[in-house]
Amino acid sequence: MHSQFKKSAYCLVVAALVSACSGNSSSTNVATVIDVDPTTQLAQQTLAELGADLPAADAALSSDTPEGLWLINTSSKFDYEVTDSSDTTNYYQGRQLVLLSALETEGEYRLWACNIDHQLDFTDITLTLADGTLSGSVEDSYNWSLIVTNNRSLSGSLQTDATGDGYSIAQNTRMVGVKVSDATSFTDAASEYAIGVDFTVGSASATFAELSDSLACVGASKGVGAGVVNSNTSISAVNYAEIMTLTGEKAAFSGDASTIGLNVTLVYDNTFSQDIISGQSDIYGEGTCDESDDVCQSTATYAFEITATSDDELAFSASGTDENDGEMSLDVSIEAN
Repeated sequence: MHSQFKKSAYCLVVAALVSACSGNSSSTNVATVIDVDPTTQLAQQTLAELGADLPAADAALSSDTPEGLWLINTSSKFDYEVTDSSDTTNYYQGRQLVLLSALETEGEYRLWACNIDHQLDFTDITLTLADGTLSGSVEDSYNWSLIVTNNRSLSGSLQTDATGDGYSIAQNTRMVGVKVSDATSFTDAASEYAIGVDFTVGSASATFAELSDSLACVGASKGVGAGVVNSNTSISAVNYAEIMTLTGEKAAFSGDASTIGLNVTLVYDNTFSQDIISGQSDIYGEGTCDESDDVCQSTATYAFEITATSDDELAFSASGTDENDGEMSLDVSIEAN
């Protein structure tokens, strides 16, 4: 099971977590504690709240088709339960710049997603636009229902319900978005937006100019969570960042810093992987550790920051170093010209 499905619930960022992370000078592997206020992050945002930081729909853009480049805000509630082991809930707030692509059959589209790990192959997803609703499902576990207005704005949700051997997952992602360009590729949108994407893996790198023709989306999210793990209270800070191509290759960063129990045991779960740049490792770093364990100092390091998520801007950075000092980093910035 992927590490994102192991998140230790509703990430309450408390003084114990902050001081413990900052007080250990050797623990450079600690996931950056996210600056969020638990009192405002303990609930999923409403559609109205999600739309408040977006620009108004542009009447100059085409109303004939939703195809184009979209800026979408999301708020996700993620419940994860393992029988006789854990019951946790995480909340993520995120933003992404994403293509809504028309498929060959009229009325069928593909909406990519980059700011939370949905464990989906988006190259196989088909959504249908009918009577102002963009909808679709995958194996009855993933269900989209989005109201599209004038083909320039959308709002709705993606509901995920899945069960397996001893576990269950329920995830609801609310989303509100506006079309910011009629361009059908990131390359074509570069005349309207200043887009920077710098991706490095070891000694190899790729810039926006090299990636733009193939990009499907870029996005990031951060959140808080809480729950019970092995009969102990767990509180966490979580984050996620990703870029994805039209053929499904991606670079993804995930970080989780948790405290478990009254003795405040710190646990870090940091992963990053990529298959965009050929010749480099598909899985570039993965590490879960308990700070009290010496092994903790040799697991994957991780750092993350979102610096702009209002109006028509998006900026974030993520980086990681594996136990062999291999490095992977991603810097994204987007701003209207």
